[in-house]
Amino acid sequence: MVYLDIISGFLGSGKTTFANVLLDFYMKSGERPVYIVNEYGDAAIDAEIMQAEGFRAVEMTNGCICCTLRGNITIAIAELIKELSPTRIVFEPSGIFMFNNFFDILGTKDLKGKCTVGNIITVIDGVNYVSSRLSFGNFIYNQIQSAPVLFVSKLDEAPKGLDLSEMLCDVRNINPDATVITAGYEGLTPEYMSELFLGKSDLYGHGEGCACPSCGHDHEHGHHHGHHDCGCGHDHDHGHHDCGCDHDHEHGEGCHHEHEPAHHEELDTVTLNIAQDFTSDSLDTLIDEIKNGAFGEVVRAKGIVFLEGKPQLLNITFHEVNCQLFTAYETPAITFIGRKLEKEKLLALGKSE
Repeated sequence: MVYLDIISGFLGSGKTTFANVLLDFYMKSGERPVYIVNEYGDAAIDAEIMQAEGFRAVEMTNGCICCTLRGNITIAIAELIKELSPTRIVFEPSGIFMFNNFFDILGTKDLKGKCTVGNIITVIDGVNYVSSRLSFGNFIYNQIQSAPVLFVSKLDEAPKGLDLSEMLCDVRNINPDATVITAGYEGLTPEYMSELFLGKSDLYGHGEGCACPSCGHDHEHGHHHGHHDCGCGHDHDHGHHDCGCDHDHEHGEGCHHEHEPAHHEELDTVTLNIAQDFTSDSLDTLIDEIKNGAFGEVVRAKGIVFLEGKPQLLNITFHEVNCQLFTAYETPAITFIGRKLEKEKLLALGKSE
């Protein structure tokens, strides 16, 4: 039986970085992992990143697995199992993935008896959580609710004195039984990862007639209820911890934050091939225009641009920007995701010299 791990998280939360760490751990543990990424656009950057790191990686682009590409993922998993004989498939869905009705693909004739649910992890953007929740709470709520393990990312990049109390209050109200990891990647020791991720039987107790939020299964006797020292300084026993917000989280109630019912909202997406060789000043100008709304409400922009003749991996999440040399992928292409994108302006940008 092959285990299907899912690493979910909203756009730009750091899923690929976490997947890299998990894949490396699996390989060092003697597993045979394969990585599948569902990118919401035409540019297959994340698969290229993983291949550059030496992992077997497959990309599925230009759509969302939980709606338009459901049949494709079934075929892809079946073919991977047949051709590569993995012990683990690490699946990174797009940032707007919704768990509802996803796991029924494992009961199809192509996968039944061959593949089962392994680990489910949601990566939470510790820097941009509050701002992203205000606009895209449906995605974030669904992803947090559905994962027994929640990893808070980017805390090493966070502004000094960042207050996590509101985020932790929300998280504990949404999913009081999850293991919440705020210790950063240094807290993911081999021993701790073995405890969390190396179950050799059906880790989450997925059986007939169950009813958990993500897949309809009862996790009562199967998943991690937070009885771990995750390094955040909080008592996670049965989800009771002092997050500093003066709210009572007992039995997941008392916080009274509003969470709308989960539904899938389509976002605009544009992928461009930008042949322009930027200078530092011209690239800074483009980044400022993206952040200031010149091309619409860009939530996420990711891809390759050339800076003085060298390929750079450009990541923009809300107002957070990262740009670094990336020689493994030399095709200049950027995917923009957001609301009310100025598509004509973006297309003109792609045609600029």
